[in-house]
Amino acid sequence: MGFELLELSFSTELMRNISLNQSDCYKAIGINNGQNYISLIADFRASMFAGEVPGGPTLVNQKSKGYELIWKFSDGCELVTSTTVSASINFDDWKQIYRIN
Repeated sequence: MGFELLELSFSTELMRNISLNQSDCYKAIGINNGQNYISLIADFRASMFAGEVPGGPTLVNQKSKGYELIWKFSDGCELVTSTTVSASINFDDWKQIYRIN
């Protein structure tokens, strides 16, 4: 029996391309930012839950049907992700999320 890793989905084709293709990433956001972004995506892929991503998000906003998680990956560069949950009991529930958009 296998285990599931953190699932990623992309809001746009551009986000998908820069997340999956190094050269597209470097063209879109530069080499230094691109290397840091690719490292963040690799951390997502190696984690089972959002709370296991090294460093964690820099900001967590609880929304009515989930969370907005903001991840700083370089000076002045952040990735804003969203999650949905069917029922949230406490603020730290975001740590158990396994799907990020």
